[in-house]
Amino acid sequence: MACKITRTTCLREISEEEFVRMKASEPFAELRQTAKQLNFLMIFGGSPRVFVGTALETRWSPEQAEAFIRDNGLLDQYEMLRDRYKRESPAMVKYLTVATYMKQGFFELYKGLARRIEANKQFAREHGYVRSYFGAKRNLIEELLRGAYDDRERGAMMRNLDNVCANTDIQNFEACVVNQAMVKLDEWLEETGMKSKIWNMVHDSCDLYVHKSELAEVVEACHRFFEQELPELKGVPLAIDIDVSDLNQGHYYKGGQGVSSFLQETA
Repeated sequence: MACKITRTTCLREISEEEFVRMKASEPFAELRQTAKQLNFLMIFGGSPRVFVGTALETRWSPEQAEAFIRDNGLLDQYEMLRDRYKRESPAMVKYLTVATYMKQGFFELYKGLARRIEANKQFAREHGYVRSYFGAKRNLIEELLRGAYDDRERGAMMRNLDNVCANTDIQNFEACVVNQAMVKLDEWLEETGMKSKIWNMVHDSCDLYVHKSELAEVVEACHRFFEQELPELKGVPLAIDIDVSDLNQGHYYKGGQGVSSFLQETA
């Protein structure tokens, strides 16, 4: 499998394996982070403007956005958005052009995801709620009673509710999968007499306080429990990322390093 990397200084096709090997090097590290942000926002119904604010403005310069527009033949789209958003700065229009192009490309590739999001919105408007795979229910009575007045006078609120329709079932699904693994990991920590403990959970992440002498065993257990095959996953593998923050090395919470490099340094 090959992917084309398009930047001002880089235009060539590389294999997927080569990209994985170089993912920590520039420009691939930045492109990877931008892609992760795009995946997250599109899965949860994010708009191009939200993508600009959370990813492009903080990672790309206006010159990089301009180069992307030129390299991908988006000048006509840029001019169309410039006419539409006359109050926006030229830099913001460039970012919006890039974000809109990326969103269109994302849903052209993942057509099933686009259909799922629209089906969730339609279901909420017909029933006043959405339901996750594991049975959790989110009431959305505003969607059931939605009318022209709401779209006209409460547009921002209704767009937010549309995003809730798009992401509720996914977020609850992730939480349920992670909860099952956390229970098994906690039982294992107690049964083996480990000093390490689980102390927090946020959405699909699990936070642990780990003694250094137990790190290798706990990491292995995390992979075993969190990456286990479940019928609900329908054969789709679930991979986890583990970062280690060591206060003795000046790290802050969730600001550490990859576990592999940490284990090599402390071996």
